[in-house]
Amino acid sequence: METLGLRPKAYAEINNSAGSFGTWKTTVAAGTGLLNGHFTLDARASRVQSDGYIDRGWSRLKSLYLAGTYSDEKTLLRALVITGYETTYQAWYGLADSLLTKNRRYNEAGTDAGQHQPAYKNQTDNYQQDYYQFLISRQLTSKLNLSVTPFWTRGGGYYEEYKANQNFAMYGISGPVYQPRAAGGFDTLTTTDVIRRRWLKTDLYGATYALQLRPAAGGFLSEATLGGAVVGYRASTLMS
Repeated sequence: METLGLRPKAYAEINNSAGSFGTWKTTVAAGTGLLNGHFTLDARASRVQSDGYIDRGWSRLKSLYLAGTYSDEKTLLRALVITGYETTYQAWYGLADSLLTKNRRYNEAGTDAGQHQPAYKNQTDNYQQDYYQFLISRQLTSKLNLSVTPFWTRGGGYYEEYKANQNFAMYGISGPVYQPRAAGGFDTLTTTDVIRRRWLKTDLYGATYALQLRPAAGGFLSEATLGGAVVGYRASTLMS
């Protein structure tokens, strides 16, 4: 991924594009240009939506990019924020060979109640991710440059689905469940249909670093880089 480069003059632009199956993309971008010879601020917002080729395979995506930069002859500082949110109908199931010529757009998601019942309308995936980065780059000598980039990527969301004939024990319900009969008495139930959400939360954080050596032109060695990264990761899940 490559972020925006330096644009010395102020700008503002809007881009739109459209395609098949109700696909539409809009991007709005603006920047201050170079202020006082050192500072720039850039922003970009995007939205993508589509009805999808697969049945019910619609998608709605939004993203935002913000970057503030300071630079002089030997130093570059850049704070960067990227955030995005997506809601899509699930369309990740495979297709049986027999359907390739009959109905290539068939989507199994949401049909757990049976082929003769309407598909569940909210069989969706919902997720947001936020990315924070701070780039520090310093030219130590005419041949040596050091860069350090701490970062934090935070993600979270859930997918919702309809599931038929689920065992009560899977959801922490112990013992039988009794349902009254119209004619009297009770039926003993061990399964039921449910609508469930499975949640995920993640944090990826750390820093990358690099020391770059660029010797004089014409030598055997054109460039050498010594670098690495320190990274931590946490994840948690929940079902409701």
